[in-house]
Amino acid sequence: MQDAAFHPLSKYLNPSIFLHKLCLIALISIVTACSSTRSYTKRYELIETAIQQKNYQKAIAKIEQDWKNNKYSEKDKILYYLDIGICYYYADNYEKCIKNLELAERAIEDAYTKSVSRAATSILLNDNVLAYSGEDYEDIYLNIFKALSYLELNKFDDAFVEIRRINEKLQTLSLKYDNLISQLNKSKNAKIKFKKGEIKFHNDALARYLSLLIYRAEEQYDDARIDKEKIEQLWKIQKDLYYFNIPSAVENSLANTKQTKLNVITFVGKGPEKYAVNREIDTYENYIVIKGDKPEKFKDVIQADVKQGYHFRFSLPKIRKRNSVISNIEIYADDKRIGELELLEDMSEIAIATYKVKEQIIYLKSILRTVIKGVVAQKGKEKIRNQIDNPLLAVVTGKVVNAAVDLTENADLRGWRIIPGKCYVGEFVLPDGKHNFTIKYLDSANRLVEKKEIRDVEIKPNKLNLLTTFSYN
Repeated sequence: MQDAAFHPLSKYLNPSIFLHKLCLIALISIVTACSSTRSYTKRYELIETAIQQKNYQKAIAKIEQDWKNNKYSEKDKILYYLDIGICYYYADNYEKCIKNLELAERAIEDAYTKSVSRAATSILLNDNVLAYSGEDYEDIYLNIFKALSYLELNKFDDAFVEIRRINEKLQTLSLKYDNLISQLNKSKNAKIKFKKGEIKFHNDALARYLSLLIYRAEEQYDDARIDKEKIEQLWKIQKDLYYFNIPSAVENSLANTKQTKLNVITFVGKGPEKYAVNREIDTYENYIVIKGDKPEKFKDVIQADVKQGYHFRFSLPKIRKRNSVISNIEIYADDKRIGELELLEDMSEIAIATYKVKEQIIYLKSILRTVIKGVVAQKGKEKIRNQIDNPLLAVVTGKVVNAAVDLTENADLRGWRIIPGKCYVGEFVLPDGKHNFTIKYLDSANRLVEKKEIRDVEIKPNKLNLLTTFSYN
């Protein structure tokens, strides 16, 4: 081993200065890597506060400001369109809602096409580095809010287009993942094979309910009956998602069709959020063990020898509900209580179910990426140890390399978190003419959480009289 005093770099730097500069360079590299791979969710605090206060213009202004200040980067443009689109819906600006959700939908289609074509070569890239391609539930619910916006504009044909788009997307969901998995399994780096999770979401009650209401308003009762039957089937074949009683607004939807009716659709609560779960990997001779609640063993993971004694870390994105304080919703017409709303769709539950389809794919990609980068880093550390005579410098450099690998494996926590969490519906027979309505949102102790008053609503015979409201509590 060379004496430190005669190390080639010693003519320029003494060991302590060299160590300082090397660590500084490594630190800058780590910070740069983290800034490009970390999901920023803290900025949503101001947006969500404004939504909860029903200051939708403030929420829109904050989103636009974040876009201009690159807090939504170009790779996050789908999220920008989704976020600002739903805020325009909350603000009753239906034209701008449609415009932005349309842009989001087109961008999601484009992102999916690109993700399939690059799937095999992008395994080594953290998802945060890639353009956000949207979740399946986001791609479905954007059509729901486009359809509702068209209904508010009295454009029934356009609303039907959006409902058909939902049905098409659900029918091709399995094929979508088959194509992606086929490309992932062509990776030259991976030995293990990818597979999708079980698809439990095949039909959507809310989309079918909107279709039913339109058909009924147009007196196409046979088509409305078909939609009603398809909704009722969901309580038999998708019990995990529709775990509550079927609403009477569905059961009685085709009774007394000549009566003048008011249909109420109310969204409540906050949409689901992603959170990070940390995992550790221990390596052995040509197999690895993932440490967690239920340790898993994988053999022959990558196209390279895996030695015993390596230890890596990575972070996975998971998704969870954000519970609403609202347990009951009462509606009053002209100061008289006419009934309460019933749950039609737990949107967060559907978000979780659709996300689980890709969860195993994310898991395996994270394992492969971590092991491949970790093995490369270990080989690099061994080479550094052979080249650096200072033992302390070699140890510190190794730790910096480990930290760099670990810190670039942040979970991708991006998501459309400002959509509602649940949808409630109700149907009420009323006399023709103008009415004043009050909607009371109550908690589990029957205490008033929020009250919304809507005045001078004209209820017309033989029409779809639709009243939509929203509470972010």
